[in-house]
Amino acid sequence: MIVLWIVCFTIILAGVFQKLCITSNTKLIVILSWIIRIILVPIDMVTNITRQPDQFMFLGEAERVFSGEIESSVQDYSNLIALAYKIFGLSPLLIKLSNAFIGMLGLAVALHCMRRLSIEGKTYEIVTAMLAFSPITIFISVTALRDPIYYLSVTLSFFYFIKWVQEKRNIDFIITILVLVPSIYLHFGHAVIACVYFAIFFLSRRGKRTNRSIVKIILCLIGFVGLPLVLRSRITGQVSMVLNGSFTQGLISYVSTSNVANSTGNSAYLEGTLDVNSFWQIILYTPLRMLYFLLSPMIWDISRGSDLLAFMTDSVVFIFAGVLFYQLHRKYKKAHRSLRRENPELWLILVSGIAVILAFSVPFGWGTITAGTAIRHRNCLLPLTCLMIAICKNYRVAVSEKYV
Repeated sequence: MIVLWIVCFTIILAGVFQKLCITSNTKLIVILSWIIRIILVPIDMVTNITRQPDQFMFLGEAERVFSGEIESSVQDYSNLIALAYKIFGLSPLLIKLSNAFIGMLGLAVALHCMRRLSIEGKTYEIVTAMLAFSPITIFISVTALRDPIYYLSVTLSFFYFIKWVQEKRNIDFIITILVLVPSIYLHFGHAVIACVYFAIFFLSRRGKRTNRSIVKIILCLIGFVGLPLVLRSRITGQVSMVLNGSFTQGLISYVSTSNVANSTGNSAYLEGTLDVNSFWQIILYTPLRMLYFLLSPMIWDISRGSDLLAFMTDSVVFIFAGVLFYQLHRKYKKAHRSLRRENPELWLILVSGIAVILAFSVPFGWGTITAGTAIRHRNCLLPLTCLMIAICKNYRVAVSEKYV
């Protein structure tokens, strides 16, 4: 049965990537990435080579729901797995294989983004390889975790955001928000991405006459999508704190617990070093928490081979993206302003991508305390980060050719 699913998924992926593999190198990269995932799925099932014990918690809860031992799980993802069990039968291997398939679809969407941004040649191949062979992405995609869904949902949302910027069709913006729903449903922290898109949408219309029907559509979208998610999510307690006036104190209490040494292993960072006693301290420490979330494990925290691998294949990508953007802004400042006027759409996409990455790191920066958890949660940002690198590289080359 599993072999049949592998064949079906392979046929679908062949059709999806047919027009995206514009070179033989790209085709080889995609094929090898899929083969690696297929091989790792059963290996991880037996050996837990990915070192993600949470997946067995999700699978265990799903099996209890499937068998009728409990009506539903507090874990939304476990309920989703249980639903798949009821449709396709009890097969944890199929769940992991499906996640590998979803991860490949996320890669396909990232390649579609590059095609829309006219990123070609060596840059296209390098970014494809970075995403296809990222050890973190591959390991996460062969587990029974929620993260592959985040990866696809966030990347697909950014793809439709790019379409909206380029074509100015409101339907594309609506889809941008709708495809984020799975991510927000499984983890409400992803709602910050939607907030960034809404802010950009309204700021981009500043000074323009806004059609009332557009405003109504957006408000309905917020109401019908956002309200049910808020009411059923785990932030209900925080909402009640806002309503009864104790939000600030509750927020201080929440972020204070993130400094407690309650993690397993030795990948914890900033333990007990940031005592939070006021709202202003939260604001003061937030940039540092964001930095650690995006770049952990820091080079001074590396103590084993897995830390070094994570730093070289994941942290370095975010560092490189930051350096490229800084160089673009500082080294070619005057020419950059001129090019910004000539290609405002590309500039808006670049700034929006960076805004999403930074905004995402605020709640997750406070919600994580270990490098492993940070790496896993920020993995959904990897396609956006690689796209920012590609845009900056092409942008810098264009500036150099024209003005230097």
